[in-house]
Amino acid sequence: MKFNKDFWKRKVLFRLDELVALVLILGLCLISLILAVVLWPWRWSRNTPPPRVLLFSFEGVKVAPARVRCYHFAEVLQKHGVDASVFAYWDEYSRLAHFPFPFRRIWETEKVLLDAVTLFRLLPRGPMTIMEQRPNYDFLVPLLLRFINGSRVVMDIDDWILSYKVFHPIEVRHMLSFFSWYSPTCIVSSHRLRTRLSRHFPHLPLLPTYVDHHRFTPGPHKDADDSPVVFSWVGTIFQDFTYDNVMFMIESFALACDTMGQRDAARLEIVGGGDFYNRVKEQIGQRFADYPVALQPWMAPDDMPAYLQGIDVGLYCLVEPSLFHESKSPTKIFEYYACAKPVVSTRFGEASHFVEHGKTGFLADDREGYAQGIITMIRDRDRRESMGREARARVDSGWNMIDACLTLKGILLSPAVSETADTRGMTCPAAVAAASSETFNTVKRRS
Repeated sequence: MKFNKDFWKRKVLFRLDELVALVLILGLCLISLILAVVLWPWRWSRNTPPPRVLLFSFEGVKVAPARVRCYHFAEVLQKHGVDASVFAYWDEYSRLAHFPFPFRRIWETEKVLLDAVTLFRLLPRGPMTIMEQRPNYDFLVPLLLRFINGSRVVMDIDDWILSYKVFHPIEVRHMLSFFSWYSPTCIVSSHRLRTRLSRHFPHLPLLPTYVDHHRFTPGPHKDADDSPVVFSWVGTIFQDFTYDNVMFMIESFALACDTMGQRDAARLEIVGGGDFYNRVKEQIGQRFADYPVALQPWMAPDDMPAYLQGIDVGLYCLVEPSLFHESKSPTKIFEYYACAKPVVSTRFGEASHFVEHGKTGFLADDREGYAQGIITMIRDRDRRESMGREARARVDSGWNMIDACLTLKGILLSPAVSETADTRGMTCPAAVAAASSETFNTVKRRS
């Protein structure tokens, strides 16, 4: 009889892996129970929130969520007197350090062992306020630290990660009610996430993924000349729906060129990488070779501010009506704005909350509307630059990393703000100021 390797893996090895992982989890919980009993008298005597903050992620600096909402947040919090640090699995454990992502299958047993090692590495630090960014299999560590030494746990969900596998076959969405049992506060980055998670978490402050407006700044003013207007989209073309977004922008740009009857007044740059990058490259060569469309490879985050200073208009596009797209915080829009660049965007998702049509950019419902926004940007330099200045003013007034982290500081270190009042209707615990249009709200700091 021929040996069936696939059957052996799926029916024997994987099942054995799950069984061993379950045994390890039970053992880890038993050890935690013993430690909790030993430390109970000391924990009972402490009634103030832990002043030390840990931004915790099972991912790492190579991906934007951990880079911005852990490392960048921690850096700004430190500047404002918070004892903040980061613990990210991909950066702490070399076995997980793959680029751009750890695509290999991680064993269930390996997950528990990583959690166990992490728990005993963090335990000597004492009680902390832990912000768990994008909870996954690492949830065991904050949970057990809360149980052992009274650490406080705040969830942070910035994307539609609810279908991610925690432990086979359990997904994040299956765990939400359990998460809310020991972490009633969940910070979210979008209105859609707040609506979706409101059935589970009583306290849902909204904190978009803003950017550092001292790092992303306007470049030197360009004198009027006949050089093409540069439109740019930056991102990772990593799935089929991202490919659809990119092709929508290219097709809209081509339509704008055809409508104007000229192809030398503007240039479109697509900067990125990912699995569908070569497919976009093929489409450009086959269908758009006669248009000024350039495809550039992935760019390091440190190089992004200087690059955005050199463009004229930022593009943002979500055409697939999915929960994933609805839930995204439009970080790229904030980067464009911080560099004083207006935006042409589709209306779907969070963009409608931050792009004021005719003031900081244009919102479109279809390809024709998107092309018209591009045409207006090309033809009206003064309006384009005025929109860019207004966009930067919005960033200076509240849509930036410093204001976000001052709000975050209040959430993490003042439980009375986040856990004694219903925050589901709040944009953040700070005051919400009305802006010049009903299409967006601006969060202003009141310290």
